[in-house]
Parts: sequence; structure tokens; C-alpha cells
Amino acid sequence: VQRIVYPVAGPTQYKMQISRVIEYDEVEPVKPALTVAFINNFVINTTGFLNRFSVLCEDKLNNVNRMIHRLEITMLLLEEKLNSIENSGSPGDAPTNNSAPPTSSGPPPPTSNGPPPPTSNGPPPPTS
Repeated sequence: VQRIVYPVAGPTQYKMQISRVIEYDEVEPVKPALTVAFINNFVINTTGFLNRFSVLCEDKLNNVNRMIHRLEITMLLLEEKLNSIENSGSPGDAPTNNSAPPTSSGPPPPTSNGPPPPTSNGPPPPTS
């Protein structure tokens, strides 16, 4: 004979206890079909939960991936904008506009610190 004590919570917690004697020899066994039904029910419910959980996690990961991709594109655009700024001096300096076409007509004057530009489509002059 085994005695099991069940605590009962009341206004004064666990003050009162109910004891009950269970005779396992007198209890009928659970039918195998009922045990199989309980196990099948558990497997079906657990599988449904895990499938829903998997779909939810996959959706959230896809959203995070999409946001990271969007952030990478924005970062690339900002980097290109920063690289396009020619004058990165102090804030008081006015930006220069070097994109205007030259005002003089004809070839530029020759420079004195290098060889003259090639006049034919041959190989470039040797450099020292």
C-alpha cells in the first residue's frame, strides 16, 4: 500500500493536506488502444505546433534578411554619395564645381614636367 499526499492550497497555503491511499492492485490497466490514441494525439499536436513555429521563425528570418539587404543597399548608396564629394575639407569651405566644360578652345598647353603626349596610336613612351 502506497500513501500519496496531495497538498491543497487555500487561504493559508499548504496548511491543510488530503491524504489518499491508492491500491494499484485494484485499479484496472489503461487499454492499449487508449494509450495509442493519447500518443497519436500528442504527436499530432506537437507536430502541428512545431510546423507553425517553423513557419513563424522562417517568416521572421526572411523579414530580417530583407531589412539587412535594404540596409546594405542604403549603405552602398551613402558610400557612393560620400565618395562623390570632391572637397571634404572644413565645413566653411565652399564646394568647387569642376564639372563645367573648359572655356578655352583647342588643346591644353604642354606641361614642362613630363614627356609630350603620344601623337600616334603606337605604344606609350617608356617611363623611367
